[in-house]
Amino acid sequence: MLMLTLLTIATGTDRPPARPPAGPPDLAILVSVDWLSQHLGDPDLVIFQIGDGASKRTYDAGHIPGAQFLNPFSELAAPQGGGSGLALELPQVAQLDSVLEAKGVSNSTRIVLYSADEYYSPTSRAFFTLEYAGMAGKVVMLDGGLEAWRAAGKPVATEVPTPKRGSFTPSLKPEMVVDAAWVKDHLQDSKVQIIDARTPNFYNGGETRQPRVGRIPGASNVPFGTVIKDGSTTFKDPATLKSILQAAGAADGDTVVTYCHIGQQASLVWFAARLLGYQARLYDGSMQDWSARRELPIEAPPPTVRDSMLVTADWLKAHLSDSNVVVLHADRNRTAFDEAHIPLARFADWAAFTTKNETLTTEMPAMEALGAWVQTLGLRPNQRIIIYGDPVPAARLYFTLEYLALSNRASILDGGLAGWRATGGEVTAKPIEFEKSTFQPRFVWRELIVNSDFVKSRLGDSTTAIIDARSLDEYKGNKGPADLRPGHIPGAASLDWTTLVDNGKFKSPTVLRGMFEQAGVAAGDDLIIYCHSGARSSVDWFVAKYLGYRPRMYDGSMEDWSRKAELPVEK
Repeated sequence: MLMLTLLTIATGTDRPPARPPAGPPDLAILVSVDWLSQHLGDPDLVIFQIGDGASKRTYDAGHIPGAQFLNPFSELAAPQGGGSGLALELPQVAQLDSVLEAKGVSNSTRIVLYSADEYYSPTSRAFFTLEYAGMAGKVVMLDGGLEAWRAAGKPVATEVPTPKRGSFTPSLKPEMVVDAAWVKDHLQDSKVQIIDARTPNFYNGGETRQPRVGRIPGASNVPFGTVIKDGSTTFKDPATLKSILQAAGAADGDTVVTYCHIGQQASLVWFAARLLGYQARLYDGSMQDWSARRELPIEAPPPTVRDSMLVTADWLKAHLSDSNVVVLHADRNRTAFDEAHIPLARFADWAAFTTKNETLTTEMPAMEALGAWVQTLGLRPNQRIIIYGDPVPAARLYFTLEYLALSNRASILDGGLAGWRATGGEVTAKPIEFEKSTFQPRFVWRELIVNSDFVKSRLGDSTTAIIDARSLDEYKGNKGPADLRPGHIPGAASLDWTTLVDNGKFKSPTVLRGMFEQAGVAAGDDLIIYCHSGARSSVDWFVAKYLGYRPRMYDGSMEDWSRKAELPVEK
């Protein structure tokens, strides 16, 4: 998105001017394979294949003749870590000017963008950015992308063109972008339809990667992928797209505002609205911005149990030999594993998915170490990962996979090895042989782990619940290491992790939810969990996520908090 100061000046909070009913589809912004084939030799034509670092191999293997490679995340976005702290922002004028001129773009240039590897939303994001830069009427998108080009039997090339430097002067169109203040002021505007382009599980509050779960009040849902034909790479026809937008509440004459996680997926629905003749705008900060502004309202459904996070021994017996199932035995040492483990299980060493520093005993390892560990275990995308072991190491391992964005298909075996044996499950002392993988996780959810500054900032916040997973004696300050101040973080409630399990099995969801509610956790709360060092709190964190809450871990826990004399401790 734009820098916040520029957005405030450009958009303000005024309602957009009245607009006649949406016009006929602007098919000029979407061109066919035949059109591009006929115009390949045009002297002012510049073609870009859109992708990122991982997908550049597709470009290298064969691209539309004369096409250059363009990465919208690095070349057409402001550097991450800027003043706003948002992950994807529109670049400043100097960056636009420099990047586009280096690629041969001038003010008179006609630009064709196309996707490959189904990178639809990055391509629409690039289109949005170029129109924002003043290229409206001069930038088009190839319908169907590289896949359609190849399917039509058109030639590809591996030569990388060396463009002559262009002369381009951006002419920004800030009216294309809205900020949080604009959205807030138009929540009740009957002529503004806000559309959430995320997939239903995010829209409905089942999952989030943002500070708060839910959606902007009144927003309808058009999942970004639904504007593309099923089994194809081309857009749905205008009549179908119109029916989708109308079903989402976008009437003729409305202003359509789209948003998503960070402003990427939303650009694809924005493009569809733009194609149909709506006055379309993009809330570029999207949920990363809205959900972080705690004064802004959120529609959050009540939490629902995530049943898939737990599996039974009977389920594992039926699926143990499935080709995509990987079983991980989590423990602090290998002795018990070497004596008896579930057949086909791989050993996940506590020391590999936790680390120590001078004062803290249970911390998340560096990304490089975690990547090497994932490869050593032979983990790959889309595997069904089943974890078992004592509750603490099993839950901590699940937490680590969540941090690496690998937990969507991960579960804990309820009851562990004892439950497996009790149902007649076989065990073995023989280790299995398996191949290491070359998979390298590319994403970590850093917001999953909070520090003492974050916790301090939430003390007294009515929408934040803090849970202490230690024993009640430790919570009260009657027990604990002599070198730490006794007591608990002010406002924290006690929920001893051992009370969540019976004989190694988790209690029923109804009982567990009652325990969290009694501890003061309400639907929609921002939930912070801690213990002594970040180990036992993994069990409370796992149960909270299982119940549908959005827990985060204060990984330093009381080892960190109590050593900082400036931080308060209650007894």
